[in-house]
Amino acid sequence: MLSKKGKSFETLDYVYVVDKDDVLQGVISIKEIIVISNKDIKVEDVMRKKFVVVHPSTQQERIVYLALSHNLKAIPVVDRKRVLLGIVPYYTILQIFNEEVCEDLFKIGGILHKRGKEFTTITSPASVMITRRLL
Repeated sequence: MLSKKGKSFETLDYVYVVDKDDVLQGVISIKEIIVISNKDIKVEDVMRKKFVVVHPSTQQERIVYLALSHNLKAIPVVDRKRVLLGIVPYYTILQIFNEEVCEDLFKIGGILHKRGKEFTTITSPASVMITRRLL
């Protein structure tokens, strides 16, 4: 069963242990599973029961911060009842990080400004960019 489902996963860095109601109970890395050679050990004995999670409303900057500060390759997304909704994989975390860094650098350099729904960018006329920087 796992091999059929495994093909649909975007990433496979961790195994997320859920109960019958899909409530997240623990996390174990694939590396830890490979290293354990004792067949008598139960998953519940080796899984981490304290782990980082995010919610659908978590700001993307916070997701990047949590991933970097806890050295995580993926972060599970849960609802208020801790039901597993999905996973934010590492390439999404890196993409968010890149977007945030670029946006911050552009703001610092005065290249990107937002006024209402309108953005000024490097391709905007100089008069528009100067006006936006002065406002």
